[in-house]
Amino acid sequence: MSTILQWKICVTVLHAVAISSASFRVAYRYRTRQLGLDEYVVAVPLVTDCLYVAVLWLRKVRPSAPALPSRLQIALAWLGFSCFIVVVWFSRVVLALSIARICPVGHLARRISFGLAAVCACSMFVLATVRVQSCLRDRSWETSNTKFVSCPAPLNVAISAFCVDVASDLSLVAISIWILWRVRLPRSQRHLVLAVFSASIWTTLATTTYMLSVYSPWNKSPDGPIIQRSMPHLQAAISLIVCNLSVVVAFFYRTLRKSGVPNTDSGEQTSPATMARTSDTGFLQATTPTSLVLTEISYNDLSVYASDTMDTSPQGSCRRQETY
Repeated sequence: MSTILQWKICVTVLHAVAISSASFRVAYRYRTRQLGLDEYVVAVPLVTDCLYVAVLWLRKVRPSAPALPSRLQIALAWLGFSCFIVVVWFSRVVLALSIARICPVGHLARRISFGLAAVCACSMFVLATVRVQSCLRDRSWETSNTKFVSCPAPLNVAISAFCVDVASDLSLVAISIWILWRVRLPRSQRHLVLAVFSASIWTTLATTTYMLSVYSPWNKSPDGPIIQRSMPHLQAAISLIVCNLSVVVAFFYRTLRKSGVPNTDSGEQTSPATMARTSDTGFLQATTPTSLVLTEISYNDLSVYASDTMDTSPQGSCRRQETY
C-alpha cells in the first residue's frame, strides 16, 4: 500500500468521525425537539465536509516530472480551499452559538457569544477574499510543475490568517471558561464542561501544525506534498468534531447517569431538590432550592382519632361504629 493511499485512508476515517458527530447532533436534537440555531448552522459544515472528502480522493499528487495541470485539478484546488475555509470557520460559529445557548436570555455572556459568532463569520469572508485576491493576482501556480496543484498563500497572508485563527480559538476558550466559572456546578460536571468547551484548543494545535508543514523544511522532503495535502483536512475534521463535542459528550454523560453509574467525587453529592438539568446542554445547573413546610402529626393523635371512629373486633377486623 502506497504512502499516499495510507494518508488518504487515515484522513478519511477522521472525516467520517467528524461527519458522524455532526449527523448525530442534528438527529439527536431533532428527535428530542431541541433544534436551535446552532443545529441549522452546523448543517453547512456538515454538507461541506462531505464534499471535502470527495475532493480529497479526486485530487492527485502528480509524478516527479508532471505535465501541466489539467483544468480539473485547478478547479479541485479552488474547491478544496473553499471547503476548507467554510468547514473551519463555520465550526467556530457553531461553537460560539453553542456557548450562547447555555446562557440566560439577555445575559451579557449571551450577547458576547453571539458577537463572537458574528466576528467568526466576518473573519471567514475577509480571509477568503484576501486569499482569493492573492491567488488571482499571481496565477503562476496554475502552470507550475509541482507535484501538488495548490495556490500557496504569501507569507504575510499566512501569518495574518494564523493570528486570526489563534485569536478566535482563544476567545472561544476564554468566554467558555468565564461563563462556566460563574455557574455553580458540582466539581465533576465543572471539569467535564470545561474540558468539552476548552477542546477548541485542538483546532489551534491543528492550525499550528498546518503552518509548520507548509512553511518548514518538511515541505521539501519527498513526503512534503502529501503532508501539505493532508494537514488542511486534519484541521477541518478536528474543527467539526470539536464543535459537536458538547452535544455528544452530554448525551453519553446523561446515559451513564441513567444507567446508575455512581458519582465518584469525594465530599460532593447532588441532590435532586437543589439541582435541575438544563434541556439544551444536558448538564446540571444549580438552581435556588424551594422551601417546603410540613405539618407534623404525632402518633398519639392518630391513635385517638382511630379509637373514636373505629372498633376493633377480636378477629382483628375493623368496622365503623354506628351512631344513633
